[in-house]
Amino acid sequence: MFNILRAEWLRLKRTFTPIFLAVLPVSLVALEALLRFLTPNARAWSFYLWSILNWWPLIWLPFGIALLASHSMEVEKRARAWKALRARAVAPEHLYLGKLLVLTIHTLVSSLLLIVSTLLVGVIALQGEVPWLLVCKASFMLWMAALPLISLMLWFAYMGGYILAIVANLLGFFAGAVAGLSNYWLLVPWAVPLRMAVPIVGVLPNGIPLQAHDPLWQMPVLPIVGVALVGYVLFAIVGAFWFVRKEVK
Repeated sequence: MFNILRAEWLRLKRTFTPIFLAVLPVSLVALEALLRFLTPNARAWSFYLWSILNWWPLIWLPFGIALLASHSMEVEKRARAWKALRARAVAPEHLYLGKLLVLTIHTLVSSLLLIVSTLLVGVIALQGEVPWLLVCKASFMLWMAALPLISLMLWFAYMGGYILAIVANLLGFFAGAVAGLSNYWLLVPWAVPLRMAVPIVGVLPNGIPLQAHDPLWQMPVLPIVGVALVGYVLFAIVGAFWFVRKEVK
């Protein structure tokens, strides 16, 4: 399995993937830094973080996952490598799960870069105490809450490439925003990271910050983590099963 992970990592290292992993968080932070100076409370950490940590799970991270997953599958398709890879004495599900694990690590790297870029710009441009722990905790927890999207998007990318992954994300964008605070949030993978942002960041899916004594601050985090892990494993199993059963054309 280690050799599969290493081969997949090196293969994607020669593509646009490393650049995209950095551009994804940096573009969001740069946009928010620009908008901060065009609005009131430009130098307040709270408004800066509310925007970044709301847009990241709402738009940037889901679409980033979709593009990375689609690109990972497209690399094999263009090289016509699936038949050669599956002809080796390697279980096909290991090939698929290798891609999934590398994609998972890539999104974690991008989330770590979000921490660095958010804090770097904030320290330079903003005033007040630096919320080191909040930025680190929020970025990591939002990544964890997005785990179901990682395995789901890889499956969709294998089935339908860029088109299916992006169209699904467009629909999921609206579904997640609506379902984030509903009772059926656990059925919508796009709603899971948005729900995580409520008690961790203090911002609703629509971008409105919570009031100081809002009971939503007390929303339990463990059920969200549990749903995320179950969704990740479930979609990984379904995707691997689909990959094994589907004939490579």
